Amino acid sequence: MNKKALLLSLLLLQTVAWGQIPRPTPPGEPVAYGIVQVQVLKEERPLPGVWVTLQPVAANGLPNGKGLVRWTDGKGEASLPLLRPLRSLLLILRDAGGGFCLQIPLDQALGTWTLGPYHLEVRVALP
Repeated sequence: MNKKALLLSLLLLQTVAWGQIPRPTPPGEPVAYGIVQVQVLKEERPLPGVWVTLQPVAANGLPNGKGLVRWTDGKGEASLPLLRPLRSLLLILRDAGGGFCLQIPLDQALGTWTLGPYHLEVRVALP
């Protein structure tokens, strides 16, 4: 192999190697601890349009800052990024049509619940 071909192949290998390096996360972009997944059923049927909020709370338990809001889809499911530890968030669920409202600390809400005609499942998945 001549010197020109060797140099060209080394440059090509270096370009391929640089393409494999993961890009760093920009400093302003929040990193999620996980994904909070909520499913709401009413009378054993998926309930779309339930307002699901993760509201940050201060050490004194009062709401603090801006919350993340999603609505359940046709399967009665909503997913929200978990940007803070579980202990510092309040989960709020509201079904305006049915008059249902639940506010509970997220770390206590994990699991499966039945409240009257409502069936709730709250879990955290890895991102």
